[in-house]
Amino acid sequence: MKRREFQGLADALCEMAVSDRVAADLETLCQLPDGRVDIDLLHETASHNASGSVSLKLVSELHTWMTTRVAGSGATVTAAIVEIIFRTDAVPTDRQRLVMFRLESQSAVTADGQTWRGKPRRHTIWHRRAET
Repeated sequence: MKRREFQGLADALCEMAVSDRVAADLETLCQLPDGRVDIDLLHETASHNASGSVSLKLVSELHTWMTTRVAGSGATVTAAIVEIIFRTDAVPTDRQRLVMFRLESQSAVTADGQTWRGKPRRHTIWHRRAET
């Protein structure tokens, strides 16, 4: 892969991490305190800064997308990290029914001895919780 393609990969990971793809994991994030989730795409793991390991569907989706994109390029990715910072306290809501997420993402992809950093992305998503 060329330098421009790796930069595009890092930028796309940032964009995807805060897009509607994260919607499937918002209920899981509701259970966690505001903070940072670090996603290691090579090991397919996610860790919350205060709560430790967390299972997110987004991890396997980003991993699959990245490996498909890099496959056959001859490049060796040695690290791929996506960081998602989220806050839910910007707008007071009844958290049992509705939660507003302010998301910010950053990424870093290392391959062939060079690191590319994705352009940080911000996004706001409203999550309506299932009634119990």
